[in-house]
Amino acid sequence: MTAQSVELGVVETVRDVTIQPGNSTLGAATGAVLGGIVGSNIGSGTRANTAGAVAGAVGGGLAGNAIGRGSSTAGVEVGVLLDSGRRLNIVQPGTSNDFRPGDRARVSSGGGTTRVVRG
Repeated sequence: MTAQSVELGVVETVRDVTIQPGNSTLGAATGAVLGGIVGSNIGSGTRANTAGAVAGAVGGGLAGNAIGRGSSTAGVEVGVLLDSGRRLNIVQPGTSNDFRPGDRARVSSGGGTTRVVRG
């Protein structure tokens, strides 16, 4: 459990978005290494092994990246005017039905995440 700071404000804008997971560098790197190892065992001779390793690394990297991306999620972007005068846009899972312009909002931040809830 970590402490979170809370700021109060008013919802100004709301729009539906699609949340796409970012590219997975770890997935791509792991796939490239494994693909390179497997590919280097294809064929005979130094050139064939090198070509197989390169092809395996590229293919493994692409596959690892695709697996690491996962699927998209329905989300909402909420624009909040904080009582302090600062403006924030927060993207989080949800729909535009969760908020309306004019709603009071509580923005919680901490541990690398920021969330907004009505209230």
